[in-house]
Amino acid sequence: MEQHLRARIAEAIRHFLVVAVLTLAGALGLHLTAIAQEAGHEVDELTQEPEGTPAERLLWFYLPRAFPFDRVPPGSFQAARREYEQRFGPDSGYEQPASPTGTVPSINVGNWSAIGPTPIQSGSNQFSGRISSVAVHPTNGNIVYIGGAQGGIWKSSDGGSTWIATSDQACSLAMGDIEIDPVNPNIVYAGTGELHNSADSYYGCGVLRSTNGGTSWQQMGASVFDTTSGGARIARIKVRPSTAGSTTATTVFAASDFGLYRSTDSGQNWTRVLTGVVSDVAISDNNQNIVIAAIGSAFGGSTNGIYRSTDGGATWAQVTSGLPTSSIGRINIDMRGQYAYAVMQNSSTFQMLGIWRTTDDGANWTQRTATGASCGSQCWYDMHIKIAPNSLETVYMGGVSLYKSTDGASSFSNITNGIHVDQHDLAFHPVVADTVYAANDGGLFRSLDGGATWTQRNSGLNISQFYGGLSVAPTGSQPISGGTQDNHTVLYTGSTVWTDVNFSGVGGCDGAFTLINPSNTNIRYGMCQWQQNASYSGPRRNDTGNGGTYFLKKTGINAGDRGQFIPPLRMSPTTPTRVYFGTYRLYRSTNQGDAWTAVSNDLTSGGSRSAISMMAEAKTNSNAMYVVTNDGKAWYSSNAQSGSPTWTDRSSGLPTRAMSYVAVDPTNADNAIVTAQGFGTGHVYRTTNAGATWTNISGNLIDVPVNTVVIDPGEPTTHFWIGTDLGVYRTTDGGTTWTPFNTNLPLLAVFDLVFQESTGDLYAATHGRGAWKAASSSGSPSMTVTPTTAFNSTGAQGGPFLPNSQTYTVTNNGTGSVNWTASDSAAWTTISPASGTIVQGASTAVIVSINTTANTLAPNTYNSTVNFTNTTNGTGNTSRAVALTVTGGSTGPANDNFANATNIGTLPYAVTGQTNVGATSETGEPALSAPNNSVWYKVTIPSSTTLHVDTNGSALDTYIGLFSGSSVSSLTTLATNDDGGTNLASLIEMAVNAGTYYIAVDGFSGNTGTFSLNVSTSGGTTLGAVVASVLPTARATQTGTAVTAFATIINPNAATATGCSIALPSAIAGTTFLYQTTNASNVPIGTANTPVNIAAGGSQGFYFALSPTAAASSNIPLVFDCTNTSPAGTIFGVNTFQYTASTTPIADLVAIAATIGNTGYISIPGTTGQSAASVAAINIGATQTVTASVTEQAIGGTDPNMPATLTICRANSSGVCLTTFAASTSFTATAGQTYFFVVLAQGSGTVADNPATNRAHIYFRNASSQVVGATSVAVRTQ
Repeated sequence: MEQHLRARIAEAIRHFLVVAVLTLAGALGLHLTAIAQEAGHEVDELTQEPEGTPAERLLWFYLPRAFPFDRVPPGSFQAARREYEQRFGPDSGYEQPASPTGTVPSINVGNWSAIGPTPIQSGSNQFSGRISSVAVHPTNGNIVYIGGAQGGIWKSSDGGSTWIATSDQACSLAMGDIEIDPVNPNIVYAGTGELHNSADSYYGCGVLRSTNGGTSWQQMGASVFDTTSGGARIARIKVRPSTAGSTTATTVFAASDFGLYRSTDSGQNWTRVLTGVVSDVAISDNNQNIVIAAIGSAFGGSTNGIYRSTDGGATWAQVTSGLPTSSIGRINIDMRGQYAYAVMQNSSTFQMLGIWRTTDDGANWTQRTATGASCGSQCWYDMHIKIAPNSLETVYMGGVSLYKSTDGASSFSNITNGIHVDQHDLAFHPVVADTVYAANDGGLFRSLDGGATWTQRNSGLNISQFYGGLSVAPTGSQPISGGTQDNHTVLYTGSTVWTDVNFSGVGGCDGAFTLINPSNTNIRYGMCQWQQNASYSGPRRNDTGNGGTYFLKKTGINAGDRGQFIPPLRMSPTTPTRVYFGTYRLYRSTNQGDAWTAVSNDLTSGGSRSAISMMAEAKTNSNAMYVVTNDGKAWYSSNAQSGSPTWTDRSSGLPTRAMSYVAVDPTNADNAIVTAQGFGTGHVYRTTNAGATWTNISGNLIDVPVNTVVIDPGEPTTHFWIGTDLGVYRTTDGGTTWTPFNTNLPLLAVFDLVFQESTGDLYAATHGRGAWKAASSSGSPSMTVTPTTAFNSTGAQGGPFLPNSQTYTVTNNGTGSVNWTASDSAAWTTISPASGTIVQGASTAVIVSINTTANTLAPNTYNSTVNFTNTTNGTGNTSRAVALTVTGGSTGPANDNFANATNIGTLPYAVTGQTNVGATSETGEPALSAPNNSVWYKVTIPSSTTLHVDTNGSALDTYIGLFSGSSVSSLTTLATNDDGGTNLASLIEMAVNAGTYYIAVDGFSGNTGTFSLNVSTSGGTTLGAVVASVLPTARATQTGTAVTAFATIINPNAATATGCSIALPSAIAGTTFLYQTTNASNVPIGTANTPVNIAAGGSQGFYFALSPTAAASSNIPLVFDCTNTSPAGTIFGVNTFQYTASTTPIADLVAIAATIGNTGYISIPGTTGQSAASVAAINIGATQTVTASVTEQAIGGTDPNMPATLTICRANSSGVCLTTFAASTSFTATAGQTYFFVVLAQGSGTVADNPATNRAHIYFRNASSQVVGATSVAVRTQ
């Protein structure tokens, strides 16, 4: 049996590319320091991790979840997730039971809350956890997304200073890559599952897509991507730019461990176009039909190599020109223009095989010398390559350290410079190429100078990957200690910023189990991961508390023992000087680890990876002890404290699966529970006879690996809690029924649960989202309410009443959680919230407000009482008086009430200076916008027509309604509108028959002020202004040759703009002007010089031509005229047209909008922010010296009032600056070439949204200072 299982395990390892890793683990003698010295660079001691650690971590995580199978069953994790959602919903808690009546503390807790780390303080640096991917918004460099190893997707809107989690309830929190749609950045794709081969790189569930900038996510391709072992791991997502911007027609590629998949409908359906472990994919900027992909299995394979498609990914051929033919492992690539770089891992040594480059879209490759670059022997785990956007010769390569080349990968320099090790991804600012984000095992780091210096961007990120072995002080909220993946052992002392503890002689490692002595909390234990014969492995102890050093304490432990990567370390529940440590045998120390003695032989089946996973001493009988192993064994000793304990195999009745945990009933040593990992029937088993027999108490639990169990000390025979790979579950009936307890907790792997008896709090250690606490709802809560004063409000009849509200603070000053209610019998008050639960030491704000019912009260004084009740135990019940004084009615507008509506006479009707100040809501009045401060107008329509009502030009944010009827209580609502007009004005336009109609004008949400009212018929004569643009904005020609351009009129109104046309303001001597309307492709289709109507919210393109017979030079403000827009008559578009005609040949330099369009904006974030946008590209007609400049200019002259500084730079086609920002930039332009520019707007105040005056104008002048091209774009504060 053993031989058979070992063979099957070996096959699983091969499948996940780790046979070679096993070989590597035995052969490795180098540590990270040695690697750094080889590269000529010293790695920051705080971030060191022993070489080979990812390989051991892979085995520790993956094998117990596969055992006894050769691999995790296909689709198993996603099947568990689907079952969870079908039965419980995506965010399930449980119905909190009544508090136990016994005297023993019981687990009775509220919802989960995060306690960090956010982040980990390590010396002067801060770390968070492993980040697999980072992506930066294509036009706003402050918007950054990261994907955590099992921490989900996080978004920052300020360059990484602050973060919000966006995907806590997604189908998988393991992230492989994030890709932002380059045309519509609100569309974001995330590939789930890490393909870093570390295997605690958890399974994925396909592709997640957001269409609202990360606010919500939709699973795409579930049926395709969860057919692999546990769920696919996606290494790269790429969007084809020419198809981008659509939610139905974008081409997307997903590179995964089971092939390259392509979707042509924005991720809804997927087709596998390449088979194998596809480790990367890239699309050519030069020809988007050319796609390059890498089959890069880290273990090697006959199909490993680079593949190329020339038909958009439909068919593929392997490229061999210049590339190696053997020892090819993992491959990562990056592509810009026609250049691509590929870094390859040697499948035999796991070191770097080399770096290759192509300059012809991947057809031919040459090897680069790549002097100085390395990824140690971990290229299978941490390796990537990225091309800088401002130079095809500048390349960043990530391995254990981070490297940079400025000579096309010929040589590299180490730029790690204090950031964490194990690099996984890199991303660039869209405009400033030297702003670089690096993602690694320690989190996210940013450089503003191309990697010379770095700052952490981890504050607020709660993505630490805890292992088991969380320890909590016996009383109070701290200290708490735990071990994290690649970020050492960390300590909580009350702040969500945890601290990295000091291990003597170790710069950094994976933190493992921890302990805190309950008799003296200054005595604490920790350890690094276990690796055979490693000097740093083994238990450590600190005797001096916070800031103290943890010294190695492993005398008597055989360093050559095989053991788990994270081996168990436990303390006696009654004698804290007695501690236990497990390899394949059990060690015991009776003097706090100063000396250890082996108290068992091999308790496993003897496999090469078999080891003890957990041990537990009974609280009521220290001689009773249980041990479980990762190969399905369970053992019991009845004389565990003897010099040579006897161990009895208690495995019978348990499944052949990896046992993960054992817990003993604190009241009865014969009762114990063990948990099982893997997938299959049965995950929780209980004995009541010291393991002689076991009962499967998995009940209705979903099929998911179980990692830990806690027995409720107050209800030890029926109440149990478990941590699984899909959150926390609880049973109150001995295991028949299991209910999720995950409210507020992200749905991910929970590796440990710890109950603190003194407080009743429950703690959870997650592998990807830090540590969490569910505070006790038991104890003796005591409620206080402040302030103690009464709430007095006064106002005239009809309101408003001031103050309108009073905030009371309800505080729980006792122990445990308090349930409370607040009530008041008065109909004119509202209480929010009116009930809730407050955990120990916390507070809740309760707002008592005067509602609109008070508007109907007659003058008088009204009294009421708000009662605050502690429904848990009654302690602190109190009340607060409320008094409302209503005085005589206020003097409002004459048309405040319906009966006094202002009669509108002859139409059109246009008035300004109207007011609703002092207006009240009368009984029966139709609701518009509470509290209904409306005034009334009446209009009589003699015959059927279209009635138009708007409040354009108002200072007040209005809300209007149109009604029919004869009394306020019998009105019929015909239409209402909030913001249909210009700015915040309202607009109603509808067909009506002859009759009398009533118009109510209200302020939005109770606002009062002055407003304008415009009423007309037959479609109205007071539509808001249209918006117009010209493209290009300058043309030069020779007499006898016509020049053409395009114009666009946009109608932002809620009604049709009629009779729209374009014209010159006056005739130009010797020039003929004509225009035609165009279709969506800018093809002329209309009759020359014929006006058209433009639908509400629509636009119309115009093609126009100027035919000169004489020289001319004119800056033409084209007239855009719609017959029913306001201001009346003609209005001038926001762009002028520079027109030059010469009798001699002249270079025609065409300026066009490149990225945001002439009708777009540069939107500055905040009054002092900055925003950059690609706005112009020019096609040079003749070789010449050209100066590009930017200035603020309004139609008809300059506008000195815009509080913003404008500068310009020349850029590449991706919008990345090639020169520094300045007022102007000069260069020699070659005929027939296209050049690009970026305008930067730096705010110094609020820039009003006025596109006609607040504009950035870009001018292109030749050596004679003649304007040969121009364009412009509006500027505003966002």
